[in-house]
Amino acid sequence: MNINPDMDTLYSPSKWCRRFNGDGATKYFSDFIQRVSNNVRTKIPCQLNLSYGAEYHEKIDIFGFDLPKDAPIFVFVHGGYWQESSKDESCYMAQMFYQNGIKTIIIGFNLCPHVTVEGQVKEVTQGVKKSLELAEEWGAKKVVIAGHSSGAHVVACLLERLNQYTESQRKLIVGLLLVAGIYDIVPIVDTYANDLLFLTKDTARQISPMYKDIERNDIKIYVLVAEFESPAFIEQSEKYYEKLKKLNFKVELIKYKDHDHFTIMEDLVHDTYDMSKLIFSLLKN
Repeated sequence: MNINPDMDTLYSPSKWCRRFNGDGATKYFSDFIQRVSNNVRTKIPCQLNLSYGAEYHEKIDIFGFDLPKDAPIFVFVHGGYWQESSKDESCYMAQMFYQNGIKTIIIGFNLCPHVTVEGQVKEVTQGVKKSLELAEEWGAKKVVIAGHSSGAHVVACLLERLNQYTESQRKLIVGLLLVAGIYDIVPIVDTYANDLLFLTKDTARQISPMYKDIERNDIKIYVLVAEFESPAFIEQSEKYYEKLKKLNFKVELIKYKDHDHFTIMEDLVHDTYDMSKLIFSLLKN
């Protein structure tokens, strides 16, 4: 595989962080979310590893199990360029939500190359379906679904798969948060990330939300991007926002000042953070 050095730099978020040199931001983020998530699992009543499919990693974790059954729900899809991380270190925001009366569901899924990117999207689609079924069973009225980085790409892919959910399940979704994502993954073909993805330009285009014809719906969509992000990620966020706007979606583009690809999620442990307040406004008002 031929790597384009310029493209590789553009699609390496750690290279655009101002806090660290090299890959320091990636290591800090990984250590941070692991440490906080480990602590969360010891402090919050939770149900772990509830299966939604036959594969080993097709499981969800539920936090705030002792909250009122009809409590609002935050569903999260982690990033990691479709090939790294897991649900186990992705519940770091759950304690903050718990303290504010919100349940958290973290979706687990298989990573590339065990599955293709398209296969991963299919798994998450089913994980979200399981989450919405539970929301209905519990009598919850509001669900927000968020994804970070490659997880934002996967959540964006849900827009063309909403017909896999019942009408009552779709009505539960009051917002999609696409955080620091990429929506045209064709450029990834020429980067280091493709070593384990095995994408071609054709297969990458087929699984890119930027090129999809999407039927309009009433779900509010928030495209969130950091100030100190790769120019490519910023441009993709702006273009995807414009695409959705032209299709008459209820969409908003929000840029987070003084944040990078990783702090935009790290700060979700604080209920004073602007993104936390945005989620509260969707789930609690």
